[in-house]
Amino acid sequence: ILLLPEPDGPDICGQRSEVIYKYKDSDSIVASADAASSGIWTRDELDEYVVILSPHYEISRDLLEQRLIRLGYKSVSIVVEHGEFSRRGWLFDIFPSTYESPVRVEFFGDAIELLRTFDISSQKSIKEVKEIVLLPASEPPHEKNIFSFTGEAEIFVSDSVSDRTGLPEGSVILSRYPFEGEGID
Repeated sequence: ILLLPEPDGPDICGQRSEVIYKYKDSDSIVASADAASSGIWTRDELDEYVVILSPHYEISRDLLEQRLIRLGYKSVSIVVEHGEFSRRGWLFDIFPSTYESPVRVEFFGDAIELLRTFDISSQKSIKEVKEIVLLPASEPPHEKNIFSFTGEAEIFVSDSVSDRTGLPEGSVILSRYPFEGEGID
């Protein structure tokens, strides 16, 4: 069971993307009506745009910068928040949208030599990491929502949802109140 949070900044965008990235047909997704109807990255987009970095992986620094921008990361002089990156010569500091700490990527030519998490305030390394997965840090530029790719999944909705126009046909409305009386469908 995966929880899809409502959109609210780069770190939440990363969590929302992570739900879709990890989603399998046998999984269930729990979401509020707002979270479910908000635009979300599709699995195909994530497969195309997600960046996975590890030591010895070869990628030009220009290409890495382009891919970070496509994922919604912002270029800054010093990384302090989720969804930011800083490029300084052979170094990239990246604060992934789904990580607790930022990561310093050290290049040798076009090959990644070392990945390390670091402390924001002291800029000192904390520990070496073997791999980082860079998920989006901003919502997608389209309005495709969770309903656009769940296929034959059953949709259960709370009766408190006031606008039901965006719900797929066959959605089940759950209510804590009894369905009795004249005019009740």
